[in-house]
Amino acid sequence: MPTENNPAMIYLAPACNENSGDGRDWCADDVFETCECGSEPVRYVIGSDFDRVAAEREALQQRLTAQDQRVDELEGLLREVLHYDHCQRTGAGFNLGGLLQRIHTALITKPTCCGSCQAGCTIGAKR
Repeated sequence: MPTENNPAMIYLAPACNENSGDGRDWCADDVFETCECGSEPVRYVIGSDFDRVAAEREALQQRLTAQDQRVDELEGLLREVLHYDHCQRTGAGFNLGGLLQRIHTALITKPTCCGSCQAGCTIGAKR
């Protein structure tokens, strides 16, 4: 637990500060600015805080990757719809039933009826 004598974060002066003879200064407050030579101050945090934030970041990255894959899947289905439209206009054959089933599968994870029909269909089910 951070306290006055054990801060959650400290800031270390720019590296050029080492030439002062006393080594680099540190402070619990962010008081150091980037030096004229380009050397920047460094922020240090407690390891457990870093680990927590790194784990949160990893979990968010996994969610982002999953959503990116989902977008790719749905974009692919939309491209197939456009291809179907092209086939309809040119008279080429196309398996519409297969496309509709793939769209249906992509949009519905747990088959439940939409409640608007007596057949117990899965159209309109929410994810």
